[in-house]
Amino acid sequence: AAGEAASDSATPYMMRLTTALTKQLDATWAAGNDAGCLDTGSKANSTDYHVSGIMNTTNGTVDVLCSTSLASPTMPSGYSYKRRIGSVITDGSGNILGFTQSGDRFIWTDPPEDVDEVTGTSGTLKTLTVPGDIKVLANLNWHTNSTASLYLSSPDQNDEVPSTTAAPLANVGTPSGTSAIGNIWIATDESAQIRYRSSSNITLQIVTMGWIDTRGRNAAQ
Repeated sequence: AAGEAASDSATPYMMRLTTALTKQLDATWAAGNDAGCLDTGSKANSTDYHVSGIMNTTNGTVDVLCSTSLASPTMPSGYSYKRRIGSVITDGSGNILGFTQSGDRFIWTDPPEDVDEVTGTSGTLKTLTVPGDIKVLANLNWHTNSTASLYLSSPDQNDEVPSTTAAPLANVGTPSGTSAIGNIWIATDESAQIRYRSSSNITLQIVTMGWIDTRGRNAAQ
């Protein structure tokens, strides 16, 4: 969509896109509307692509580029400034998974179930359907069908035992029932992972509803 962003260069330049562009992920980058956006190679299945606004420093033209590289996309000739404005993911057939973006918030059109299994009592890392290479805040619906306490955490946090009396306590569970559902926000690592650890073996389901991506305003992104 039309808009404006500061480049991520040491000296920021304001890059203004005055007219909305439609770009093709299955075609090599070319300037302008209804043209390719891929920096190099061919579109791949089940792959994260980072989308950047870019600016030609000679004539001031602003366009959009897609790349599997977060930090070092292959820039078209004449384009020196960039800013990542979001990321997209292809499915197993190479289609872009449908989503809606409002600023930093992304929500899936058809939220995917990323976990459906019997847990163990040790910490287990699970990959969510959110962009990798960056850390995002994932919004998750969860369901359990057994009495237990469960601790969902970021891999950046310690792997700790869930408890009803001691820190870190538990943020998912059914200590007095047999089934429960809820919603929670958990920060991922750069591999799009979160961790779960349960007080006993239970069936756990997690559906990824969407995520928050600050899109480069923090040094880690």
